Amino acid sequence: MLHSNCEDIEYRAEAVDLAVKNGIQLKPQPNRLPPNIYGTEGEWEEFSSPSRDARLKTSFKELRDQVQRFVEWHAAGDKRIVYQGGDILRDLLQTYDTEAAACTIVYARSDGSSVQLGYEEVRRRLFKLSFDPYHCIERRWGAIGPELGTCRDEPFKASWYEAEQNLRNQIDRTYDARMDFGLDDLKQGPGPGKGVAVPPDIDVRAYLLALMTQRTTVHQSGAPSPFPGMPPR
Repeated sequence: MLHSNCEDIEYRAEAVDLAVKNGIQLKPQPNRLPPNIYGTEGEWEEFSSPSRDARLKTSFKELRDQVQRFVEWHAAGDKRIVYQGGDILRDLLQTYDTEAAACTIVYARSDGSSVQLGYEEVRRRLFKLSFDPYHCIERRWGAIGPELGTCRDEPFKASWYEAEQNLRNQIDRTYDARMDFGLDDLKQGPGPGKGVAVPPDIDVRAYLLALMTQRTTVHQSGAPSPFPGMPPR
């Protein structure tokens, strides 16, 4: 699943680069979104990435949920899990970290300088990645702070980026929803066709580390372990 996610990140980089090479980020921001951002026509259909980004977010969530299922199945003695190691939490975390470290992409900022993003960094900023092709490449990759300093977007585009956050939080692709909203409409907050306020949990590392911390705390207290078959660490 990590390999698949990494490939999707690379495909996204190609799609973003295509929009930049065609200069879409240099064009004025339209005053309204298309009737539906997930399926329309023209420049938006060719160069935006809401559907691609939603699929990527869904894949990250599925990985997080699958890891939890592995842990729970193992703790319950479920025969679907075949594991002969001594610490499934540690081994899952080590596997995750090893595979994540092997996944990196590089993008060129608006001034031509390069930025390298690892898998975990992409995961941390996943819901900040702009799907809007009229935004600078820095915002397409969720940059903040000094990394965003080379972005040439005017304040109007920056306002659009902020207003589209609820749409970025959404992982469901609603092809039948009305979405031709203006900036003021989006600023009113989430709602039908305007996204959701809170993104889902996609943090595999935080989940595993929290369980490892909980296990240690329980062991030190002398209480029965909630993780059968898992030695204390």
